[in-house]
Amino acid sequence: MGEICSVSITYRIMPKELIKAHRQYLWIRKIMQWLIGIYAFSSALMLLAIPIWLFAETIGILVFAFGALFLSITIIRIIKVFWSQNRRIKREAPAFSQELSITFYEDKTNWKVGNVDSIIGWNHFKEIWENDDYFYFVVAMPDVYHVVPKSAFTSLDEVQTFREMAAANYLYIKS
Repeated sequence: MGEICSVSITYRIMPKELIKAHRQYLWIRKIMQWLIGIYAFSSALMLLAIPIWLFAETIGILVFAFGALFLSITIIRIIKVFWSQNRRIKREAPAFSQELSITFYEDKTNWKVGNVDSIIGWNHFKEIWENDDYFYFVVAMPDVYHVVPKSAFTSLDEVQTFREMAAANYLYIKS
């Protein structure tokens, strides 16, 4: 019978590191680039409204109002993205900083936190994202994910074996 292939990691992620990981995730998911693009668009719209206002007052006011509306919504969204997530992480800090053990098998994953032991099939994850420091296991929507630091793996061979297991389960790691 063939040998069962597995990779086991154990780690603890502190709130400050989780906030860093979250910010990096926003960049790789292009969320921040999108928000900055809207910010630039709405700012340009407001600047464009000034010369339009000189020739067609009503249209200039409307263009300026739309620009101001887009700008306000974007600023509120940027604040919400960073502030609310950071607040949630700090509020739930004890839960986030518990030691977590994960064993990746060819057909499933086993997640253990404290006395809770969960076997989760690879099909539970919608996708896996990666950057230089972390893996992000996206569960349902892009905002629902779990962070796994690459430093939890003891070698590059373990990281490669993990990638192969994910690919074998049709989860291609995006970066």
